[in-house]
Amino acid sequence: MHLARHGEIATFLGYPTYGQGVFENRWGFRSTVPLLSAFVVVCATECGAGTLV
Repeated sequence: MHLARHGEIATFLGYPTYGQGVFENRWGFRSTVPLLSAFVVVCATECGAGTLV
């Protein structure tokens, strides 16, 4: 993950892929990596539950 390695948000064609939001302004980048990791875990869990259905 670019953010974890470089400490900055990745850019696409010179523009940030996301930023200037609530998490960046209030809590900073330290909370972004755990939040994105938790999102990936939730998505994987949903995929697993979907296959069981």
